[in-house]
Amino acid sequence: MAEKELTVFVVDLHPSAKQSHEYLFDVLAGKLLKGLKTDYISVLAYHSPRTEHKLAEKGVFPGIEVLVDFEVPTYDLLAKLKKTLTPNESWESSQSDSFQSLIFSLSLLEETKKKAFTRNVVVLTAENSPLESLNEEKAGGVPRLIQGLNVNLITAIAGAKTESGLSEKWSLLNSAFSKFVLFTSDEAQRIAKSESSNKKVRPMSVYRGELRFGANFQDIIDQKAYNAEADDCALAWPIEVFPAAKKDVTSTSMHDYLLENGELIRLERKSTHYVWSKNDEYQRPEYPEDEDVDTKKFDKVAVESKDFTSGFKFSNFDLIALDEDLMDSARLKIFSAFDILGFVKQANIPQAYLTGESFFVVPEKSASLRTSLNHSAFVKAIFELKAAALVRFVRKQAKEIELGVLFPIKVDDGGTFSHNFLLIRLPFKEDEKIGNFPPLQASNDLESDASSLMEQFIKSQTYLGRETKDGFLLKSRRVTMRTSENSKLPLPGSEETDPFLVSSPAQARFARYMKTILVKSLTADNLDDFFQQKEFVNNVLRDSPHFTNFLNMANCLGLSLETDWLKELQIPSKNFAKRLVDELDVSYVRKADIKKKKPGKSEDGYTKGNYGADEGQYDEVPDFGF
Repeated sequence: MAEKELTVFVVDLHPSAKQSHEYLFDVLAGKLLKGLKTDYISVLAYHSPRTEHKLAEKGVFPGIEVLVDFEVPTYDLLAKLKKTLTPNESWESSQSDSFQSLIFSLSLLEETKKKAFTRNVVVLTAENSPLESLNEEKAGGVPRLIQGLNVNLITAIAGAKTESGLSEKWSLLNSAFSKFVLFTSDEAQRIAKSESSNKKVRPMSVYRGELRFGANFQDIIDQKAYNAEADDCALAWPIEVFPAAKKDVTSTSMHDYLLENGELIRLERKSTHYVWSKNDEYQRPEYPEDEDVDTKKFDKVAVESKDFTSGFKFSNFDLIALDEDLMDSARLKIFSAFDILGFVKQANIPQAYLTGESFFVVPEKSASLRTSLNHSAFVKAIFELKAAALVRFVRKQAKEIELGVLFPIKVDDGGTFSHNFLLIRLPFKEDEKIGNFPPLQASNDLESDASSLMEQFIKSQTYLGRETKDGFLLKSRRVTMRTSENSKLPLPGSEETDPFLVSSPAQARFARYMKTILVKSLTADNLDDFFQQKEFVNNVLRDSPHFTNFLNMANCLGLSLETDWLKELQIPSKNFAKRLVDELDVSYVRKADIKKKKPGKSEDGYTKGNYGADEGQYDEVPDFGF
């Protein structure tokens, strides 16, 4: 079940607090785009010209207006808030101040007191807004009010240029809440605009089975019912494989639609295959007049994909159709399996090979304690030897064979440690022909050697992070697959934030554009005119004279929360990159214009095939023994 969250926004309508309102709409736009039905919000405004809440008849909490009470964000709701949340120039000092409004907002959390909710209170105020009622005595009574609620308090203050200029009074509430965040409205806007677009992904295993070590492959192939437990020379234990780092599917990879009469019609693309069939009934006239007479000699016949037959080419013009038996005899015997082939020192693995997606290899959930301990001990032994395991991995029956490497890792799980494997596929395919690549010629001067330069370039681009006495320690809740305790709200990252969890610049840029369009459309009088304006990009997305839509280094770094390590990583790699380009003699060339020639025709009228005409001479036809 998805984690439920309730966020109460306490919005100050004091004229000096207007700047802090932008954080509200950036956050709500993000929530609306995610569309989580378990993400609820409440909104109240104070210093309002109206007093509307359940306790208004008792004459308490004047100037507080509850606009939204426990609802899922919608577009109409955001449009209503955009029109309602305007500064009140005629505010009065007798109205509830920021602290009193915070106390009132806690009453909106009572409905979820007995339910498993993440509860946040976000106060958007200003440095000049009244805060007279807050003192040490009243701050000490707040924990009693929120007992058992587990509330996070986030306060964005407009008017303060630096973090040190924030009101010291708000710091009195630091110990009262589970999580306390105090920042300027400028910082709040920057973080909201750079919010990660990462989505919570349910951990689904890509493989569940045995990890074998020392198994005899000849026995595996010959014996269909091979059992590693019966083999005295083999070890096997149940494991599961989970995705660790997956590449993002681009946000623009969507379906295409055609708008007709106000209705969306999905477009579909299809490919049609056909052959030319000779028309025996065609009689060629003695003196043909039409130029397309030859086309009448053949009929165009469509062919269904299910009717295709694989073929083997052994000369420029000769093909042999392959039946299932012949294809099976030429195909590797593939079975779902996970086998360790050998071990190698981690330092001997070229970093250029580590280009594939990564996976976590952990003991099966239902595995016994003994199995889990054996798995951990096996990994720890390899970890201490600074070695890695080479593996042969087939995820599913009759799928491709993957060659990969298992790196032992040590994971910090809240003070306790576990040892597991990180699987990365190597760029080799066991059952396919390797393409022809230009060789990296080694020279006497190692500094100019292309392979040496390539390794230096990769190392200069490698982020090592902080090294501990036990090697590289992995700290990530995604590794241990535990629910994050941090709020879903865009907040400043802690010192232990993993910089690799920042979303891709392309995804972040797309999310920012979507939120910008959504927020600016809230004030549009006519949505049709808003979206159909000719200068849409300039009027809506352009936010500076130097605005560009191209994904260059400047706007890539501007879309990340943690950019310092990226900038430091870029500087030392420039010289290696230039030297590598010179050594490999890499340059952009224009593709030569090639004139298309019509294929020649044989005497019988058929068009000759061009099956490998440019591939040179072929060997003699082999004896297949048919």
